[in-house]
Amino acid sequence: SNNPTMASALQLPPQSASPSGQVLALLSTLSNPSSSSSQDAHARHALALKARDDALSSSNDSYSNLCTEFCRVLCCQSPELLSMEVLKEFHDSLAGDTDMFHKC
Repeated sequence: SNNPTMASALQLPPQSASPSGQVLALLSTLSNPSSSSSQDAHARHALALKARDDALSSSNDSYSNLCTEFCRVLCCQSPELLSMEVLKEFHDSLAGDTDMFHKC
């Protein structure tokens, strides 16, 4: 039988904070290594790989922060839930690759 006391004690976890625009740009760049055949696209992808590796290996805090940001991306139910501030940071972090911004 259902226990009403137990059911009322269950709570959903609080809504996760939005991911940062920087981590969205990082993931976008990592996810699109050949967004164009230009050397610039290849260089951006190589820089993103280095930034990811540096963040994961530089310190425990840096590793934890990046993992938390990745989790926030996974928990984000819709891009429409992102604030204009996060979207602007994402756009600005793509270093002028507006094609990639619009694809995302």
